[in-house]
Amino acid sequence: MRTANLRPRPWVAGLGLCLALGATGAAAVQTCKYDSIPATAPGSRFTDNGDGTVTDKATGLQWKRCSEGQTWSGGTCTGYYTIHIWQGALQLAEGASYAGKSDWRLPNIRELASIVEHACYDPAVDLAVFPNTPSSYFWSSSPYVAYPELAWLVDFVGGGVSYNYKINSYFGRVRLVRGGQ
Repeated sequence: MRTANLRPRPWVAGLGLCLALGATGAAAVQTCKYDSIPATAPGSRFTDNGDGTVTDKATGLQWKRCSEGQTWSGGTCTGYYTIHIWQGALQLAEGASYAGKSDWRLPNIRELASIVEHACYDPAVDLAVFPNTPSSYFWSSSPYVAYPELAWLVDFVGGGVSYNYKINSYFGRVRLVRGGQ
């Protein structure tokens, strides 16, 4: 797992605005380098539960296959993901019910980073397991302890771990998990 420099930078809050303004809305084309980089979260590690969820055989965690806001339909994720500030992401998870389960939660930073596929980028995830995942940042439930106004997240463009201000909604994609901890 890649780690971030642990000093917050004031420019990080503005990064989201810069990225948002530069976004075209066009779908990204994923690139994978399995010939030179070993798979870190291969599809074979996940069991399809047939209900829009998968279970990670390595961790025992059950994941929603779609980002929040998307709908599982016809074997894929459709629609557009929603974005949230960190507190909103925690509240969304607290009230979530899906596939007959109501114990969904926001993953901690280690759990979220465990589904990064480092052999791929744009997005850095196995799209057969997590279809139509946006190449973007996803919140974890992990606060940045030294600076209470920050929280950890995973960048699914390249798979890096970082942090940002909890009030920044640009970094607010959400994928829910259950089990573990």
